[in-house]
Amino acid sequence: MLKFLNIFFLIFCFATVSAQDFSSKSANPVLYYNPKCPHCKTVMKYLDSQNISVQMKNTSQASYRDELNRMGQRGVPVLVVNGKAIAGSTSIINYLKQHPDIFSKHY
Repeated sequence: MLKFLNIFFLIFCFATVSAQDFSSKSANPVLYYNPKCPHCKTVMKYLDSQNISVQMKNTSQASYRDELNRMGQRGVPVLVVNGKAIAGSTSIINYLKQHPDIFSKHY
């Protein structure tokens, strides 16, 4: 059973990279993460190194996990910016590099 849970967690962390638009657009960037996820840690280290602040939502809390699920996202990390969800550490970091103007302010 423990092996199954570990495999499920890894699949959760390695979720398919995707970007989706959502009707409720938030002005503040939000990062959905899990503290045990190595890909989330990579994104958080990058945010730290670039002095970028975003709202953090730990999906260990059921309400944030449910929020993420309602967006059709099953894995972390997911960054939501202006209603667009960017999933996966590589996609998130590339997005941050391509849109530095969006993240020049601290939220």
